[in-house]
Amino acid sequence: CAVSCTGTGEEFIRASAAFHLAALIRYKKLPLAAAAEELLTKILPADVGGIISIDAAGNVALRHNTSGMSRASVDANGKRVVALGEN
Repeated sequence: CAVSCTGTGEEFIRASAAFHLAALIRYKKLPLAAAAEELLTKILPADVGGIISIDAAGNVALRHNTSGMSRASVDANGKRVVALGEN
């Protein structure tokens, strides 16, 4: 997977956030969206930011644990997502 983190950078670095997301997919066999949700709810502290990620199949996850995060993506099938604020 590929991962981009945004927010309080120190928290993402301390948690090795991108590594954890990849490990949840590889070793726990979680789908991308579930792995991203677990990362943001169980590994990272609350209200630190968000992640934009894509897996090998082209699935996209745009998740955050803050009050809002602007984000956009186009998935492998050309589906476009543009969102502001809440999930």
